[in-house]
Amino acid sequence: MIQSFAQNSLDSFSHAMLDSASLKQKQVEVFQKILKKRNSFKLKQHLDTTHRHVFITEYYNTLNNNYSVYEHYFNATDTLAKNVYLAGKEADVEEYYNPLFGIEIEKIYPSQTLNFKSEHYKNFGLVQRAEYDSIVLAYSTCVSRPDMNQAKKDKSNAKKRIQSTYKICTYIDVNADAIYISFQTPVKNPQLRIINYNPVWDW
Repeated sequence: MIQSFAQNSLDSFSHAMLDSASLKQKQVEVFQKILKKRNSFKLKQHLDTTHRHVFITEYYNTLNNNYSVYEHYFNATDTLAKNVYLAGKEADVEEYYNPLFGIEIEKIYPSQTLNFKSEHYKNFGLVQRAEYDSIVLAYSTCVSRPDMNQAKKDKSNAKKRIQSTYKICTYIDVNADAIYISFQTPVKNPQLRIINYNPVWDW
């Protein structure tokens, strides 16, 4: 079990990171709020596991005080996660990776694999700007054009969300007895673009 290492070390490593980083007062307050939110999602309980690689991404939005967390657990030889938790609830892994009853089974992205995630998380800065999805979809159907008015509203909402969302990205490498933590602050001026999208293209 990795409980003795990961479960007991998660908060201590987080506090150590907080002490070593030069954060503004507001950033310190947000960081501390995220640590408090962990208990309500049983985050540390999930760490009582035999998995060797754990990836935790926590999101905190200052506009609505909303906290969410994604957890991915890998064994040493896994390509994709063996267990996934979304907002504290265990997801069906088959459905998570193969949405629409397997129709999108070929849409496994390299960013979802263990090798990519481990290198990506290791390369995060101790404190950096948060990564974000720059694409906003303008949905259409076979009989209608893209709804650009709705897409523009979605773009505006996405911009506000990105500008107010903090992240803590944690990678626990049990084999190496290492924990990598990155505190990520909102992007002040995210660059978003609208792309036309028709769900029929996925079939």
